[in-house]
Amino acid sequence: MNDAEEFRKDREEQFGGEISFLSYATFIGTASSQELKNRGGIMYLIKDVLHFEDFERSTGLMVLFNQKEKYAKTEFSINLSEISLVKNIKEKDARSCIQGSINEHEILLADSGIFRFLSKSVLQVIVENQGSIFLDFLDKEGFIDLINEFMLKSE
Repeated sequence: MNDAEEFRKDREEQFGGEISFLSYATFIGTASSQELKNRGGIMYLIKDVLHFEDFERSTGLMVLFNQKEKYAKTEFSINLSEISLVKNIKEKDARSCIQGSINEHEILLADSGIFRFLSKSVLQVIVENQGSIFLDFLDKEGFIDLINEFMLKSE
């Protein structure tokens, strides 16, 4: 069994269900936290609960010089029912919001059409009673579809 299969099996046993969505994601940070996280990891869905967890990484130069960054695992879960909105926004606006320069409720949608290629976009996930979480996904469209399907099902 390879690492990916072992990871899937472990999490399905841990949370008592099958993984129905899985994507590489970057957790950029939370609104007004003053701290950019930029933690790459796996976002997966089991039983209408999204889970994120990162993994320790080591850069080639750090290994070469036998130096290691201090690592603190980042994990969190979000019930899909607690997500009130998902917006595609400019990455620079997400960073500004995290640093406290922009209010999370004033962030505009990312450019569309031909202008969308001028700046990188990320997702603003607004969670009830928690505020905004900023994420980037390898499968961004899959994540948006997942949220839309859940919200339609819940109406």
